[in-house]
Amino acid sequence: MATLQTDRLQVTDERRTEERFPSTVTVNRTLDRVSVQIAADTAVLTAVMTERSSDNAVPPRISPISQVWEFRGNQWRVSQVRLTSEARLNQIFR
Repeated sequence: MATLQTDRLQVTDERRTEERFPSTVTVNRTLDRVSVQIAADTAVLTAVMTERSSDNAVPPRISPISQVWEFRGNQWRVSQVRLTSEARLNQIFR
């Protein structure tokens, strides 16, 4: 698991190394099954991200993601991003 955090942003990637694309591969990402729920000044986006290598040399990877957005200073700003592997979710919900 990798986590990056600043005062206003936390990014957590819970995928194992082998579930991520190497940094040397050009990746195209799409989001499917996107859902946004808003309550007051907070919004939560959930989706399924599909990553494909631009040359299709590596099989696609599918990762559920979530983002938390906060409305501050008349702007929506992302405060948390979480990426999870589909295999990990299957373990949790079995």
